[in-house]
Amino acid sequence: MPRGKHYPEEMREEARRLRREGWTLGEISKKLGPPKNTLTLWVRDIDLTPEQRQRIKDHERKTLSKNQRLGAAYHREARLKRIAAEQAKAEVFLSTLDDVHRTNHIAAAMLYLGEGAKAEGAFSLGNSNPQIIGYWMYLLRTSFEIDEAKFRLQILSRFDQDDAELERFWMELTGVTSLIKGHKDPRT
Repeated sequence: MPRGKHYPEEMREEARRLRREGWTLGEISKKLGPPKNTLTLWVRDIDLTPEQRQRIKDHERKTLSKNQRLGAAYHREARLKRIAAEQAKAEVFLSTLDDVHRTNHIAAAMLYLGEGAKAEGAFSLGNSNPQIIGYWMYLLRTSFEIDEAKFRLQILSRFDQDDAELERFWMELTGVTSLIKGHKDPRT
């Protein structure tokens, strides 16, 4: 039993004629119907002139350019739809942020997830950016009922840094006066 679809001999000869005229496989397929892989088998022994090869290259370049423009437009439209959908979701979410207390809880959770210690029994945040630490302290003080007597600072420094100056700076910034003594890293 023969594999695939059987095409009339006249169609094969017409495909060969069109190819000898310099038609692309896509053009022949569009005109006659057989897929390009079938046409390739039918016309593989046909030698094309330099002019025919150039015509095929020009046609393929033109088709590619058109398809690239269509693809870019499709992807741009899809991206804009995704952005619009996410903006709508964000607007719904943002409308719930009128409650400063809830907003601060969300900010504290996000900051803790990114910078907090994940050890059992520990609730701490490590960062050397004064703005981050200042914001963390603001969030703790305004959003949670925490006994500030439990607050501790741990300052890790290098050998070339002045411990007393660092302690003064961080105590003033945070308002926390209890220290956990850190260690100096000999490698830095």
